[in-house]
Amino acid sequence: TQEVTGAIQAWGLIDEDGKLKVGEGISNVVSQKDGVYTVTFSSPLSNIPAVVCSILRGDNSHAGTSAIPGGISEKEVTVRTNNSSENYRDRPFSIIVVGL
Repeated sequence: TQEVTGAIQAWGLIDEDGKLKVGEGISNVVSQKDGVYTVTFSSPLSNIPAVVCSILRGDNSHAGTSAIPGGISEKEVTVRTNNSSENYRDRPFSIIVVGL
């Protein structure tokens, strides 16, 4: 795929076990420890991307929780998910990666 500035380069829905349920541009997701995931892109990007994450709340059971991207590089991103007390906890989340 040709990388286009401002275009979505990768996206996915990840379950709380770190399994990629659906998505594109993501080759691997590893649950490092409770609430910490490494998401690896299928192909390295030419620049560090912008990354947006959100907790999946289909049944509202994860209200007050968050998914925070960090450690962003051209190859991967670390996503931390937490509970309403701000402790790291495994949570399902979505991710969108935009090329810059």
